Amino acid sequence: MVLCVRDEGVGMPPEVLDRVFEPFFTTKSPGKGTGLGLASVRALLERVGGVVTVESAVGEGTEVRLRLPRVEQVLVSPSPAPVVARSRPCAVLLVEDDPALRRGLRRVLSRDGHQVTEAWDERSARAAWTPEARFELLITDAVMPDSDTDALIASFCAAWPDAPVILCSGWTEDHALIERLRQREVTFLPKPVLPEALRAAIAAAQAGSAHELPSRSSGS
Repeated sequence: MVLCVRDEGVGMPPEVLDRVFEPFFTTKSPGKGTGLGLASVRALLERVGGVVTVESAVGEGTEVRLRLPRVEQVLVSPSPAPVVARSRPCAVLLVEDDPALRRGLRRVLSRDGHQVTEAWDERSARAAWTPEARFELLITDAVMPDSDTDALIASFCAAWPDAPVILCSGWTEDHALIERLRQREVTFLPKPVLPEALRAAIAAAQAGSAHELPSRSSGS
């Protein structure tokens, strides 16, 4: 199957087109993008045997083609929905630079009875932990503009040693960060984040189990 998306915009010059799949490359101004969109799309497609290509020229727009492998339909008996452990309500510091995703996560967390404090980068997160703050869980994106997630997690764990940490990411090729986080009790939650996956991750983190970071060979 081929999915084609085409626009009639300004297009891209060759030097930009050559780097569209490069992780963290972006032509947006600082703080406006992480440059992981197409890199994550390619990583996801490659995992299922697909291919993504981009064609563009200045003044002629851009065309993105997603090629997915054909699969035979397999009929299986429906299995019962897995039972998801319930988490206990707690005070959550939620750090996510994507406003839409942050709102969605907060909606799920609030619905489950959690008290949520929002932040969108390392600076706003640090501003949130006042002497009166009593956080019981940190949920943070792995890659945010002008932010050191490793340092953020280290500082949070120093301030609240008993509070678990959940790391969300759609890109798992930052091996240096992953290896450092393996030394701490961090629960990995891949994007896109589904409500039941979020609830399961919180329950696992509170129970002190399922600290599953991606292997060095994975990518998303």
